[in-house]
Amino acid sequence: VGSSQTKTKTSVGTVHNQDNGAHGADASDLGLVTCRWFTRASQAGTFDGHPFEVRPGGLEGVEQALKDLKDGKQSAVKYVFRIADTPGL
Repeated sequence: VGSSQTKTKTSVGTVHNQDNGAHGADASDLGLVTCRWFTRASQAGTFDGHPFEVRPGGLEGVEQALKDLKDGKQSAVKYVFRIADTPGL
């Protein structure tokens, strides 16, 4: 960081706080612009979220999913478990 620059760190929670400290109102503006951009980019297909896979069996699928990760069958993918798909619930 050069002498004419200021380094700051903005976390997600910063945009929701009333007292944004050194960020002031800029943090809320950044949150607004970012959310709008993500929405438009998602709708336009120019931004994809992290790859995910819906695992079968709801919560009963967790054990197999963990085994698949351990065995290297999956990498860089998020698993989704639909609780409503759990047998007996």
